[in-house]
Amino acid sequence: MEPGFTFFAYETFFTSARAENYLYSMVHSAIAVLVSFVLGFPIAVFVRRRLPEVAQHQVLLLFIFPLMISELVRVFSLRPILGRNGPINSAVMEIGLIGKPISALLFTPLAVVISDVVSFLPFIVFSGFLAMEAVQRYIFDVCPDIGVGPCRTFTDNIVPLASPGIFAGSVFIFVNSLGVALVPTLLDGPAP
Repeated sequence: MEPGFTFFAYETFFTSARAENYLYSMVHSAIAVLVSFVLGFPIAVFVRRRLPEVAQHQVLLLFIFPLMISELVRVFSLRPILGRNGPINSAVMEIGLIGKPISALLFTPLAVVISDVVSFLPFIVFSGFLAMEAVQRYIFDVCPDIGVGPCRTFTDNIVPLASPGIFAGSVFIFVNSLGVALVPTLLDGPAP
């Protein structure tokens, strides 16, 4: 073996199935970040804006409890929930929206995204909550007075001011969901 610089490892990576798997993982991670932001940041804004300070920390504690459970247990617990006979399919069938169980909830890329969101949603809530310190309370009072609606207040004022926290939470979710090989192994494989 002679030491020396070579492109052999890169050639092997880009000409094998590893590159395609890596791209799929990046897409799933990006989707998990978007869904986590859509679900988690409004929760952080609500907790910071609407709840008294004593209750804010108690609500955040509720988001810490799931992190005390092993990642393996959390992922395994999603399998019966997302399964054909799980509570999600049962509830949707009972309401009458579907006639037969949906099989696309488990052992698909959708299951991987759902698991990533369930696992890493608390981090966007925490970072969003901390980022809301940069948003002064008077913004919520002034914007309606000058005719700015809630959506424009959110997109034009709150998100830019809280962007460092949003970025930090998004990077954390993206990197962790990209690096967790356990989730695709358990939820994206062929059904047994």
